[in-house]
Amino acid sequence: MHPQRMDEPAASLGGSVKVAKLNVDESPEIAARLGIRSIPTLLLFKNGQVLDQLIGAAPAAKIEAAVRRRLREQWEATDPANGRPLQGREFQSPGG
Repeated sequence: MHPQRMDEPAASLGGSVKVAKLNVDESPEIAARLGIRSIPTLLLFKNGQVLDQLIGAAPAAKIEAAVRRRLREQWEATDPANGRPLQGREFQSPGG
């Protein structure tokens, strides 16, 4: 995906996600730590942990679908301590 279009999926998700860009040439140590070997690479994080990654150019619709799937999984997650839904306590609704 072209760098200028990285914000399109985030904007369409109504603030449920944040987009950050990394210039791997300027920050090779961070790229190495994250295991980035190809560009573009999209990493989806939650609480500092990588949940998923997409490698290679992809249309905005594919990126948005992957992010929505992960948000939905998190929205439907339950608290392992008590089995109650985590809805609204930790996650924003994924919307449509």
